[in-house]
Amino acid sequence: MSARRVDLKENSSWYCIIDVVNKLIRVENLTKIYGKGNTQTIVLKDLSFDLDNGESLCVIGPSGSGKSTLLHILGGLDNPTSGKVSINGQLLNELNDKELSAFRNKTIGFVFQFFYLQDYLTALENVILPAKISSETPKDIEKRAMELLGMVGLKHRMKHYPNEMSGGEMQRVAIARALVNNPQLLLADEPTGNLDKDNANKVIEIFDAVHERGVNIILVTHDEKLGKKFDTSFHVDKGALVNNHR
Repeated sequence: MSARRVDLKENSSWYCIIDVVNKLIRVENLTKIYGKGNTQTIVLKDLSFDLDNGESLCVIGPSGSGKSTLLHILGGLDNPTSGKVSINGQLLNELNDKELSAFRNKTIGFVFQFFYLQDYLTALENVILPAKISSETPKDIEKRAMELLGMVGLKHRMKHYPNEMSGGEMQRVAIARALVNNPQLLLADEPTGNLDKDNANKVIEIFDAVHERGVNIILVTHDEKLGKKFDTSFHVDKGALVNNHR
């Protein structure tokens, strides 16, 4: 996944301005603590990093390292104890619940390890579901959903239900669903964790194609090998940033 970045000399008068504009995500001194007093658990410790628009990021760490919590905070699904997260210059902690929900629906797509498809809906209906509240016509939404199922190689399965599909197929449906609202950012939490090697490779190939279309991707995983496929990667352990590769 190759970054599409603008290279400027630091003595350019425009350098600082464009650097600010080009930042998709800024994370400053992010800390997350559960519980109080002696029962306190520090999940994230003073994390700071940024991601340029056009970059892909892989966050690597063992189970319990805090990587999933980080992803949930980036997606506005959880709040930090302290610190700031901004996406496209918008501080997430400045938004109320209604504004945050609207921001997520418009800007962010989510892919989880366990798919979370609705069993009573077909593949096509599952993909359409997040777009139900948009102002677009049902015909336009269905057309885009069908195109996305084609992109992930499942147009021929659009009328099938989750219990008629393999794990790899369900994950590909989940990716199409995450993209139906044309998000700028795709957050993926261990998307290959429940898949065999062949299906895991298919999913990563799809993420690569999605990134080439201009969607920014942040993926968290315990798989060290995946880091090499992303523009930027860093390791977290016990909630702290251990090392960063760009």
